[in-house]
Amino acid sequence: MTVNYWLALGLACSLSACTTLPVPTPAEPATAEALWQQRQPPLTAVQHWTVSGRLAILTPQTGWHVRIRWQQQGDAYLIQLDAPLGQGAAELRGDTTGVVLRTAGGEFHAASAEDLLTQRLGWRLPAGGLHYWVRGLPDAGAAVDGLTLDAAGRLTHLQQSGWNIEFRHYSAVPTSTSPLALPDKIFLTHNSTPASAALDLRLVIEQWDTTPH
Repeated sequence: MTVNYWLALGLACSLSACTTLPVPTPAEPATAEALWQQRQPPLTAVQHWTVSGRLAILTPQTGWHVRIRWQQQGDAYLIQLDAPLGQGAAELRGDTTGVVLRTAGGEFHAASAEDLLTQRLGWRLPAGGLHYWVRGLPDAGAAVDGLTLDAAGRLTHLQQSGWNIEFRHYSAVPTSTSPLALPDKIFLTHNSTPASAALDLRLVIEQWDTTPH
């Protein structure tokens, strides 16, 4: 082989990058914690919704099963509870100025939904926490005692404000930006003292709508 051959080969190698290039390292799959951090801003951004479904309210003495329709528009909300077979209905309307409860027995006003429902219906529903829990978020105004995530970064269990909250199932719900996984089956337990004050809530959401009305 001539000298010209080796010169040509060397030139060809230099022009075509014959040197070995480093192989890119595959990106590590996102951890559940990282996915959870990514989920929280779009969940928090959901400020308008209508959910319809079923709510079971169970105590050691008795239980109620009602249809629920919950409309949320920023700080204002309307929650309608309808018992089957004409057993009764209640409407809870509230905003930052106060809360109004309407039942067959009349109209009642208070500053707190929790106190009003306890006084009139005998249920201490955690209305403040539910505002967050229904979206699969911890209550921003209360300490978190424990939480568990699934591989997709979604809450499966939350301990907060004396409640144990289980997120049993999620559905993909259209939003203004992209579909978002939102809970559609939430079980809540409050192990109060005395035991006679214990309360179980089971919320099954049959329809989610995040469109402002």
